[in-house]
Amino acid sequence: MEEAKIIRLLEALVDNEVGQLDEDSRDQLVDRCYKVVREDDDGQDHSDLQHVFGQASSSLGPRATARLGNLVSRLSELSEKGVLARPGEFLKFIQMLSERDTDRGLSSRLHNLGIHPIPANVGSSSLENDSTGGEGPRIGDILRQLHSQEGQTSNKELLQDIPYALQGIKTQYYSWDVSESGRSVLTYPENVRWPTIGLLNQLLEPALLYRELVEFTEKTQDACLTMQALQSAISEELRNYLVLVGVIENQVRLQPGDSDSRSQGELTLQRSLVLLQEATLGLRLLFSISEASKGLKGGQIISVVREFCNNGAEFVAKFAKRLLEKVSYPFYNILNGWMARGILTDPHQEFFVQIKDAGSPWSGRFTFEQELVPSILTPEIAKSVFDTGKTLYFVREVCNEHAWVDERENASIVNYEDLDYRVAQNYKEVVKYLNSILVERFHMDLHLQALKDYLLLGKGDFVQVLVEIAAPVLSKPASKLLRHHLTSILETALRGSSAQTDSPEVLKYLDARMLELGHGDIGWDIFTLDYRVESPLDIVILDRAAATEYLRVFNFLWRIKRISYEFNTGWRRLATAYRAFLSKFNTRRAEWDLARSTYQEMIHFVGELQYYVSYEVIEVSWANLKHQLSQGGGQLTVDDIISAHRKYLSEITQKGLLGGGALMGELHETLKVALAFRETIDALYELSVRMHALGTARPSDEERFDSVHTRIQNLRAMFEKSVQRLAYNLTKLDNGEMRFLGVRLDFNGFYSRARVKEREKREANE
Repeated sequence: MEEAKIIRLLEALVDNEVGQLDEDSRDQLVDRCYKVVREDDDGQDHSDLQHVFGQASSSLGPRATARLGNLVSRLSELSEKGVLARPGEFLKFIQMLSERDTDRGLSSRLHNLGIHPIPANVGSSSLENDSTGGEGPRIGDILRQLHSQEGQTSNKELLQDIPYALQGIKTQYYSWDVSESGRSVLTYPENVRWPTIGLLNQLLEPALLYRELVEFTEKTQDACLTMQALQSAISEELRNYLVLVGVIENQVRLQPGDSDSRSQGELTLQRSLVLLQEATLGLRLLFSISEASKGLKGGQIISVVREFCNNGAEFVAKFAKRLLEKVSYPFYNILNGWMARGILTDPHQEFFVQIKDAGSPWSGRFTFEQELVPSILTPEIAKSVFDTGKTLYFVREVCNEHAWVDERENASIVNYEDLDYRVAQNYKEVVKYLNSILVERFHMDLHLQALKDYLLLGKGDFVQVLVEIAAPVLSKPASKLLRHHLTSILETALRGSSAQTDSPEVLKYLDARMLELGHGDIGWDIFTLDYRVESPLDIVILDRAAATEYLRVFNFLWRIKRISYEFNTGWRRLATAYRAFLSKFNTRRAEWDLARSTYQEMIHFVGELQYYVSYEVIEVSWANLKHQLSQGGGQLTVDDIISAHRKYLSEITQKGLLGGGALMGELHETLKVALAFRETIDALYELSVRMHALGTARPSDEERFDSVHTRIQNLRAMFEKSVQRLAYNLTKLDNGEMRFLGVRLDFNGFYSRARVKEREKREANE
């Protein structure tokens, strides 16, 4: 439509709806209407009257829609008569005049971002509270209010400063301040048309987001590498945003008459908003990520960004994936160093593997920080990463395999798409090499077998020879023993048994030594075998804790072996003395029979105990250990091997030492009674030999014999009561092996019947 025709139509509309005005006021109102038409032109085709009616009525109530329908009918009639050429454009003009801000949710949200609230006097003068009660404003009312709004800041004026406001710069129409909460606050003129307010709220949102993001990127002090990468990525996106703002600024500077302006179309606030739509979405996403990342580090920040990659909106997902690649860069640098050489380069402690005790070669050196694991890693893959790096550190530093670690090929991991596969491949390669050098170079299997054979007394012929050779020496007071006595005993036992065929790699680590002396100790009490290994096996299988457990078990087994040996040798002497003595002193048969039956009872007890510990505890635990070490084709990490060996020792100490509590104390008391009985039998033997040699019994010998017999009776009673308690308590345990030991000790019910008789006797006396 030509400019003159538009003006004439507006003059007729003003005269018809407003009435007579003085010439100046009439011209100003017409000019104002003309500006509204030009500024709010959205470039769309509004020739279809019914289409414009549908758009306009979508936001009106029923009564207002009916009134608008009547107007449309009148406009249609005028069009058919040729009076009105373009009724659709006329109706669009009326709609623009009556346009109101209806986006209350957006206004509230942007207020929270920092856009200054609209003054109360502006709101009260708007058409929002029109007396028509939702029926829609009359055209005359609209024109009168438009006439009263003369002097308001025009859209053209507001547009001139928009490029600067979008960059956070203070201008004539836009000023910046900081709220009490530290947020940026943007204020625009109060004399802005009501429809323009909602438009400005949307248009200035990226300005506030930009200011907040700039402030976020400038807080680099004490920021971890991942946070610095996030800040750098946001800064890059902000630079792209400024390029777009520059484009808008160039369009603003174009004069209406310029050739570029005519070819591209004149820039308006509405078109600026369209140009900024995608950038605003990006800034919103960056702002959300920056807010969620505050106070986080490392993998936690990556998890925040990764969450947006799964968003259903394609734009958000693609934007977040692009950002994730940049933010993850420091993480992958640390990850590749850890996965390639077992080196942790993490100055800000943001990786999920951290060094806790730098002085420890292994145990407690590295910790797994679950809260720092990024969501791009599954729990299984994160554990594999942890184990791979630890294993590489162990191979390089503890096993001194620097060359293999430095020469191995390892492709860098640069994104999470192939991360799972590369981690799995690295893990298999590193763990396989670890197991091969532990077995082939450091002979781990040989040393485990040696520990069982020597410290757990599993090599029977060697143990038997050792006991027989050591007995005369170890029966002496401990204070008279020297270390070379013990080493001499060990060397003789090795040469006199199958141990001499063992690998020199094993025998060079075996030694005999003395424990700390106690008052009244004899050689049996302080003798122990010792087995020492070098790195890395002193970490994997025989650290200080494991060595202590082996010592505890050896001392217990050595004590049982001593008692078994002394009872077996004493039984042969007792049998010889029995026959010789009774041939001359048959009146003492009852005393001798009591001594022999008690002796047999104790031999049975020691034999059952020895069988239980050697076969049902040690051999079963050994089979379990070999099964665990063979799992996964024998491809275990250092921690897996340590765990399997500790479990093996734990089973032995728990079941073999009866839990180490009250039951173990009861067992020690029982063995102590057995040793005291063995010494009493020696006294009986010596007295019998002397009486047999004399051929007669002197009164002093008779008294001595009676005294020994009384002691035998007392020791027998003490032994049986102790075994009764031990067997009864064992049968009450949950552990099957320990419970079955109680059954074996009381296999014929002897001790349980005695216990019942004692209880009945006690109840009868009460």
